Amino acid sequence: MAVFLQWFLFRLETYSCEYGSNKYYALCGLGGILSCGITHTAVVPLDLVKCRIQVDPVKYGNLIKGFRVSVAESGLKELGKGWAPTAFGYSAQGLCKFGLYEVFKHVYADLLGDVSNMCCCFSVTGKSVFWGELVNEFLDYKGTCRE
Repeated sequence: MAVFLQWFLFRLETYSCEYGSNKYYALCGLGGILSCGITHTAVVPLDLVKCRIQVDPVKYGNLIKGFRVSVAESGLKELGKGWAPTAFGYSAQGLCKFGLYEVFKHVYADLLGDVSNMCCCFSVTGKSVFWGELVNEFLDYKGTCRE
């Protein structure tokens, strides 16, 4: 275990990037894409069954019965309905939230000198969340208009 940890830490130092570089922002954005896109897409089947339970509680009952009825009626493939727009929209949201958080943090650090105070952290977080939500809602709106 210790050998692996040393190897991992060596690799981390070797492939690390400079704070504020384009590679740094790209990696932060990629982290947002992976974390938001994967997690929200993985929940699509659960959300689909939950919505079906809300529409027809007698037919679908609870989650387990809802999954069984959905698979019996439409097949397993039906549970993935809507995964692509979800993956795309939430990946874009994650890119903005994680990537822009670091960009705004760097900008505020240059302007104010200290980004450790609470007001600065709230402002940076608020701006990145705002842009992430705006992008996601725009993509959601565009998808709704096409239907």
